[in-house]
Amino acid sequence: MRIAIDTETELITPTEPTPRLVCLSYADGDVSDLVGYRDAEAVVSLVVDSDATVIGHNFAFDASVLARHSPTLEAAVFRLYEQGRVRDTLLREQLARIARGTLDTEGPMTLDALAQKYLGTTLDKGEDGWRLRYGELRETPLDAWPERARAYPIADAVSTLR
Repeated sequence: MRIAIDTETELITPTEPTPRLVCLSYADGDVSDLVGYRDAEAVVSLVVDSDATVIGHNFAFDASVLARHSPTLEAAVFRLYEQGRVRDTLLREQLARIARGTLDTEGPMTLDALAQKYLGTTLDKGEDGWRLRYGELRETPLDAWPERARAYPIADAVSTLR
């Protein structure tokens, strides 16, 4: 079983290179959903307790956000790495380009760029979107979030899984 995990956070700043968690999205092929930061431990615990492989795009960042959020999550993330149950689409693309000799010539390796290249889909990464605004929603219940703010992280997790 594979499950993609993605986090949305407050903004990175010079004094906060690992920002606070706002929400966690996940997708396993059958289910995709979003949980607020208060429920992130439950989702990660389910993954750790299963035999699932976690897939992320630049998952080391998500791992650092989860580790900052909770000592329990820090231990869980390290357990996933120790058990060889983490895959990263950014690292995979980097290695593929190195193998082809095209690391510096194929363009960006953002999740959106890879979704366009491999899936033919475009993600909502525009400046007018929620990508850099999740800190505004940290204390707002998920059911009160604008639909576009809810859809963005779920699309990221689904694209990462695909």
